[in-house]
Amino acid sequence: MSQHLDLENTVVLAAVQALIGAVTPSMAAISVEVDAEAETAVLHVALQYADNTIASLLEEVADDINQYSDDAVAVSVTTWVGENWSADWPGRHHRMVFAAFSR
Repeated sequence: MSQHLDLENTVVLAAVQALIGAVTPSMAAISVEVDAEAETAVLHVALQYADNTIASLLEEVADDINQYSDDAVAVSVTTWVGENWSADWPGRHHRMVFAAFSR
């Protein structure tokens, strides 16, 4: 396996661990984008509606990802608000770690 894929897998696993119990009803989808050369990762969070109460929660999740991945990357968080995340959300092209589908 390549070093990039190893790092990406490490960060995705850390994100899943960090998100246990942290997903809120406003979250529609979450993905991870890793830049191995820059040693950075972006946690993309799609929200179904604006939720100003989760900023500190997402900061904690980013910190937990850093901890669980032994500080392999610097994690930042971007949020997007919209109804059609599967078509319009920029994070949809990265490694998905959570997606809520309505019935």
